[in-house]
Amino acid sequence: MSPYFSLTIAFACSLLLLVIERTQAEKGRPWITPNLLTDACVGLIRLVIVSGLLSGFVLSTQWLIHSEIPFLQTGLIDGQPAWLQFIAYFVAVDLTFYVFHRVMHSTKPLWVFHAVHHSARRFNPMTNHRSHPLEEVLYLMSRAIPPAILGGSPPVIIAFLVIDHFWSILVHCDLKVNLGPLKYVFVTPQYHRIHHSIELQHFDKNFAGRLIIWDYLFGTMHSNFHEYPEIGIDGYPVVEESASPMKAMGYAIGHFLYPFRALWAHFAKPAKGHDFVRDEVKPPTEQLFALHANRS
Repeated sequence: MSPYFSLTIAFACSLLLLVIERTQAEKGRPWITPNLLTDACVGLIRLVIVSGLLSGFVLSTQWLIHSEIPFLQTGLIDGQPAWLQFIAYFVAVDLTFYVFHRVMHSTKPLWVFHAVHHSARRFNPMTNHRSHPLEEVLYLMSRAIPPAILGGSPPVIIAFLVIDHFWSILVHCDLKVNLGPLKYVFVTPQYHRIHHSIELQHFDKNFAGRLIIWDYLFGTMHSNFHEYPEIGIDGYPVVEESASPMKAMGYAIGHFLYPFRALWAHFAKPAKGHDFVRDEVKPPTEQLFALHANRS
């Protein structure tokens, strides 16, 4: 699937869920907020600028697997029923995403890019699009590599990616929704909200994208499904105060530049006695620059 087509579908799903979310929101809540406009602007930067680069990345990944490491091209699900292919993609992509997601949190140079996504102070259907363009490379890898290895039918892959996009947008909605007994299987908006929480007991919990079993198996589950904490990163330097479209674009540019500024400040003026190799293995919520000093 072309990244342009994929992101266009994602924006369409976001608009649909925005209508649903706002009709369920508390009385008097405005439709247009600084967070919403900033998320949309960050998403537009990805859509207009980054998607072309990602198209080349997808093609390069496919070429690498097919030409240079063909033994990874297993064709394991070629010719299998569509429903079985869909389940295979769902499980394989979700596990790959879980691994990549934990790497983003446990490695400082990657965390500063992922922190852009965690900077949101309020969820909305556009929050899924609040991610740094360079983070999209890893995000896309988690979705491009498993189908390339497993094989299968392109129509099934497309159907899976559309549904996967929709679910990713849904779990970033500001909805107190746990889906009843399905919450014990699938990630819900309330479950994922814990992952974005500013409360210490929630740090580095609920990494799963779609299936909560990965958090259960690897010990990263916060088992209280009914909490609804505040979200964001205390002290994050880009503060979104205005619902002006021009200022929202300025905020989006600030998010784009933040990781580079943080890395430059860190490496150009390292703390006295700092050992990057030793410190890097610690969770970023404990020691990532002065920004996260309150999390140690």
